[in-house]
Amino acid sequence: GGGAPTGIAIVNVINSLLSKTGRVALDPRTNTVIVTDIPETFPQVEQIIAELDKKVPQVMIESQIVEINSSRSQELGFTWGDDKGELVSFKGGNRNTAFPFNLGENVGKLQFFGYNGAWQTDGSGGNLSFTKLAVVLKAIVTRGEGRFLGKPKILTLNNKKARIEITKKEAIEILAPVAVAGGIAGGLGQPTVTREDTGVLLEVTPQVNKDGYITLLVEPSVTDAIPSTIAPTTVKDTVKRKASSLLRLKNGQTVVMGGLLSSREDKTTSKVPFLGYIPLIGWLFTNTKVERRNTDLVIFLTPSVVND
Repeated sequence: GGGAPTGIAIVNVINSLLSKTGRVALDPRTNTVIVTDIPETFPQVEQIIAELDKKVPQVMIESQIVEINSSRSQELGFTWGDDKGELVSFKGGNRNTAFPFNLGENVGKLQFFGYNGAWQTDGSGGNLSFTKLAVVLKAIVTRGEGRFLGKPKILTLNNKKARIEITKKEAIEILAPVAVAGGIAGGLGQPTVTREDTGVLLEVTPQVNKDGYITLLVEPSVTDAIPSTIAPTTVKDTVKRKASSLLRLKNGQTVVMGGLLSSREDKTTSKVPFLGYIPLIGWLFTNTKVERRNTDLVIFLTPSVVND
C-alpha cells in the first residue's frame, strides 16, 4: 500500500516502469496502489514501492517567546551578544542581582552561528548550552522586566511549514487623501478604520537529516501599531520586524534567537487634584513623564523527532 503523502508520486514512478500492457491505479479510500502487469516487472516495482512508501517523520516544535526590556536587563547584568561572539554575557564586580550565578562563576559560552570576527548585524542566534539561562529569564519576568508572550507547541511533518500566531486584530485609522479633478489635493479627507493583525508570527520548516540532526528554517516577524507621524493622536501606522535564519542542530537541542528590537515612548501625565484642572495655571500642578522603553524579542525553539 502507498503512504498517504506519497501515493500519487509512487503511481507516477511506477508508470514509467510498466510494460505497454501494464496498468497502475491508486485507491484513495484505502490509499492502496494496485498494479497489473507481466511478472517480470514486479520485482522492480516492489523495490521502488519499498523505497518510496515510508513514513514521513513528524517533528514536535516547542517554543517559548519572551519580550525583554533590553535597557533594564543590561543594568541587571544580562547582555545579549558582545564583540567576542558570545550570545550571553554577565557583568561582574559591580553586579548586584539575585540571579542564580555567583560573581566570577564560569557558566559557559553560547557562540554565534557562523561567527567570524565582529558581529555586524542587530540580529543574534546561538546554541543553548546551559540550563541556568532559563532561570535568568524567569527572574527577569518575575521582576517585571519581561513577559512571556506564549509557550506554544506544534506538531508538523518533515519539510512542512509550521505556523504559530500570537496576534490580535487592531483598529488602524487611515486618513484618505482628498481627490479633486485633475489630480490629488494635498489635504486629507475623512478617516476610515481598517483592522490589521498585530503581534508575533513564527514560521518554522523542519527537515530531518539521517545523521540525527534537524535543519530548521526559522522566519519570525513582529508587527506593532504605533502613533502615526501624520496625526499621532488619532492615526496609527504598522511597523514590522522580521528575520530569517537557517539552523542545524541536534534532535532535542534548544536554539535561541534574539535581535528583533523595538523602541517606544510611554507618556504618563499626573495632576494635583483640583489644582491641576484650573485653566491657565493648571500646568503648574501637572507633571508629564516620558519614558523610552527598548525591548528585545527572544525566541527559544526545541525541535524533536516524534517516533510512532
